[in-house]
Amino acid sequence: MTAERKTFLDGLWQLDATTGRTRLSWRRHAAVAPAASQSLAPLTKVVFLHDAGVEQWHLARLHPHRAPW
Repeated sequence: MTAERKTFLDGLWQLDATTGRTRLSWRRHAAVAPAASQSLAPLTKVVFLHDAGVEQWHLARLHPHRAPW
């Protein structure tokens, strides 16, 4: 595992001042209402993961039921 990836993963546990939650908690939080702001939240999460390069991670060693996000 690269140092950059370790830093990214460690950062998921740090409290984000704008949301009041950790990035990990924020990423797991689902939309609660059919509003435009709720529709943008999943897109923001996808952009966050894309910017981190998560789609390039090699997931073959994960259990097959854990790989889907």
